[in-house]
Amino acid sequence: MKQEPSFFEGQEPVLIYIAKKLRHALRLETVLTEAGVDYGVEAGEYRGGVIFSSVRAGAFFYVLPNSVAVAHEVMLPNGFKPHAGPVGWKKWGGMGSCAAVGSRRPSSAALAGSRGWGEDA
Repeated sequence: MKQEPSFFEGQEPVLIYIAKKLRHALRLETVLTEAGVDYGVEAGEYRGGVIFSSVRAGAFFYVLPNSVAVAHEVMLPNGFKPHAGPVGWKKWGGMGSCAAVGSRRPSSAALAGSRGWGEDA
C-alpha cells in the first residue's frame, strides 16, 4: 500500500526500483498494492545514457529494509528488475528532486521534503 513520507520517518528507506516511464510506475504501484507491500514513491531525476548522458525524470520506489525481500519476490514475476547497487542523492533544486549520483540512500527527512509522484507543483 502506498505510504506517505511520514511512514518512513526515523528509518532508512531502501530504493527498490526507478520507473523510467509513467506506465511502469502505475503498474508497479498496482502490483505492490495488490500484494500488500508498504511502499513510498517520489518523482526524482536520474542520469541516463551511455554516450549522451542526460538528466531524466522517473519515479523512485522505496520500502523499509524489512520489506525488501517481499517486494523483490513480487516484482520479479511481474517483469520488474529490482534496483541493485549503491545510489546517492544530490539535491538539484526544486521540490525535492534527486539524482542518483553518489553512494548513500536518502534520509527520511529527504523523503519528507519531496512532493511525491503525480502531485501538483
